[in-house]
Amino acid sequence: MDWIRAHDLRLTAYALDALRTLSSRGLAVYGPARAEDRGGVISFNFADIHAHDLASILDIEGVCVRAGHHCTMPLMEKMGWPATARASFYLYNTEEDIDALILALEKAATVFGIA
Repeated sequence: MDWIRAHDLRLTAYALDALRTLSSRGLAVYGPARAEDRGGVISFNFADIHAHDLASILDIEGVCVRAGHHCTMPLMEKMGWPATARASFYLYNTEEDIDALILALEKAATVFGIA
């Protein structure tokens, strides 16, 4: 279990750093900034792309994320978010999976005309 937690931390830190490269294009990550303060789950929105549309584009690119309220509809309403996308990492994921997520997000930016 210690190895799994260390692996999750490594992947989450890698993902947070990779996602930050898209923040200037409107990608917002929700939750603690440090991997040590969260599990292997990252919720985010990308500019004005609805989370369901984003999930569809990512799916076409071979990347699976969840989109929706994630059983937190009251929180989503309070925050003014229609939904979020959520990427999850575990022992079977690798840095290459996160790289694929970033490439798919860049594709979504192209599709939706985000500079």
